[in-house]
Amino acid sequence: MPKGRRPGTAPESQMAAAHLLERREPRYAINIEIAVSGIDRNGEVFHERAVTTNVSEWGCAFLLSIELRKNDILALRVVSSDKAQRYSPPETMFQVMRVIPEGDLWFVGAWKMDAADVWGSALETAAEPEQTAFRSRNAADRKKRRETSGNADPQ
Repeated sequence: MPKGRRPGTAPESQMAAAHLLERREPRYAINIEIAVSGIDRNGEVFHERAVTTNVSEWGCAFLLSIELRKNDILALRVVSSDKAQRYSPPETMFQVMRVIPEGDLWFVGAWKMDAADVWGSALETAAEPEQTAFRSRNAADRKKRRETSGNADPQ
């Protein structure tokens, strides 16, 4: 057994993969400033600040000016508004799960690849989960299936 792991617990990568398959956690409409780094479609490194549109324990959504692809890997870090903070929060790796054009920007949905606590107390203090996230996601999935199959899908 690898050092630092308790008996009977799965490695973080297995926990993250299992969680992705069964995700139905609440999403919260919280605006958190984040720093996003990765490699764009042209193979160039980019760094951009963004603001989340919603977050959950294992994922987030935000708008970027950079077009990404599904399965791209990003490093995200919460940008602290506390000027007195002496350390920078660590970066956490996310995998891009969804990229949707939205005007001149790209709506990106990403999931966290390990069990790190990215959002800190933001989720604890969030009032209520965003109820429309699942309906919007399901509608987008239906639309994509219609476009790929060429069949109309009743709403």
